Amino acid sequence: MVGLIARRLFESPLMQLACPAAFAFSIDAVRISDEIRSYQLAIFFALVAFYAWLEMRSESLRACILFAVFSSLALLSHYSAI
Repeated sequence: MVGLIARRLFESPLMQLACPAAFAFSIDAVRISDEIRSYQLAIFFALVAFYAWLEMRSESLRACILFAVFSSLALLSHYSAI
């Protein structure tokens, strides 16, 4: 998901590659995923919701529905997703 978001935001292929790499090797992301599994699920849902939010600028009904669904799932998976 981080790669798709980076592809949508940046034109540079180097930045598109650096963003998911930075997230994958982030010590905080690794530590959180090791301690509590629901955090990573909430992060995934939040990333999908953010990607749908980026698509909402084109006024797509599908993107609005995806944003609502995945934002709700992020909130249901962990309360700190607010």
